[in-house]
Amino acid sequence: DKNAQYIERLRARPYKGEVAIIKVGTALGALRPKNETASAPDALMQTSVGLVRAIEDVGAKVAEIIDIDCTRDPEDVFPVPEGGVLNEKANIRIATNLAREVEKQRKLGRRVIVLGGDHSVSFGTVPGFVGAIKDTYGVDAEGAEFRIDAHMDLQDRKGSPWKHPHGMPARANYGLMDSEDP
Repeated sequence: DKNAQYIERLRARPYKGEVAIIKVGTALGALRPKNETASAPDALMQTSVGLVRAIEDVGAKVAEIIDIDCTRDPEDVFPVPEGGVLNEKANIRIATNLAREVEKQRKLGRRVIVLGGDHSVSFGTVPGFVGAIKDTYGVDAEGAEFRIDAHMDLQDRKGSPWKHPHGMPARANYGLMDSEDP
């Protein structure tokens, strides 16, 4: 099957470097009846043979597994005030800490795997990679984001009927959050 062929190609040309796994178990990007997004990183770590073992099987070394604090902020209120976003303070803190950790790990020369369960992890993941790219290659360096999703996460504060940040990360990462466009 295709998965076995892919694994064999990886084993033929193994990556001998270090990998950092960053777990972002947040359920704060949307209102969920269950907490499945918060438990997603741990579930992904344990699938089939386990993520760490799978990484080591292709020649890499897991140097560090980091958990980002995803607790609520007591100042976040519900219902969301006009012009606000659901769990705004907590999501900003999570994104800031994640961006710093991604950038730090990339500057250490490690490949980074970010495990989340909510789209809002992009708020920190993309800026962290961008910061590392710019520090390494200069301020004019460019990068790219490869996004596979059922929707583009281009909502803004005004147009979002739910005020859920998990519908906004692409807009923020593309620098469009202050745009008046829908």
